[in-house]
Amino acid sequence: MRLMVSCSLFLLVGVLAAGNEAACVDGTGTLPPERSYLLYKYGITLYRSEFIVSKGIVSDCNQRKAISTLITDVILRNGASAADREFAGQHRELVGKTIKLLWPRIGSTPAVPSDGILRHERWSLLLETWLTDQDVSILVSDYVRQSGFGADSGYLLMHRPLLSLIPLAKEILHNERASTSERLYAIAFLSKAESIEAVSSILETIAKSDQLTGPEQMAVRRLQRSLSSGRPATWEDVQSLVEEE
Repeated sequence: MRLMVSCSLFLLVGVLAAGNEAACVDGTGTLPPERSYLLYKYGITLYRSEFIVSKGIVSDCNQRKAISTLITDVILRNGASAADREFAGQHRELVGKTIKLLWPRIGSTPAVPSDGILRHERWSLLLETWLTDQDVSILVSDYVRQSGFGADSGYLLMHRPLLSLIPLAKEILHNERASTSERLYAIAFLSKAESIEAVSSILETIAKSDQLTGPEQMAVRRLQRSLSSGRPATWEDVQSLVEEE
């Protein structure tokens, strides 16, 4: 009985605290009890097509509202607005720290469950300059080690080729258990981040395989054309691999 009372009080505190946080962000003053608890527990939630960041993550009401709006704009709307960029420029450290903490929770927790779109669009947050290369490297490295090298991480690294992730890409490239798609994403990234010569021979070996799927064959042909012309790979060279996921 005492344990049940303690748990109920914990939930009540979370609901009340999150309700006040919602009032700061959206002016409504209330969230459904379950959503309030998720906000309290995970530091972020999605409600009525708006992201809400908790007071436990960002204590200042105006800053919390601005960061909540920024995340909503980037993931669910048409990208960061001029106001978002101005705020991020003035509070770069706060924005970077907040997104670094919350990004793994978007699309992977009950507070912001995955619907496919969220897990894809959240990567847009990592393309912006409010996160340092080091922060992005940590997030991407953790993700790839847990989930593999896929279209989302491949797209990010083709548009933000982080040199610190070269060792990880090489590890994937030489890992016999890595899928062909993963190795082709790694080749594309390394041709841009390091050198064409570093990956040409491995690409030729992959090209000789008789086990390639249609999308893989298309990616191999495009990569061969790019690399043989002395041009680093582009996202378009491996975009066909999206069909494999």
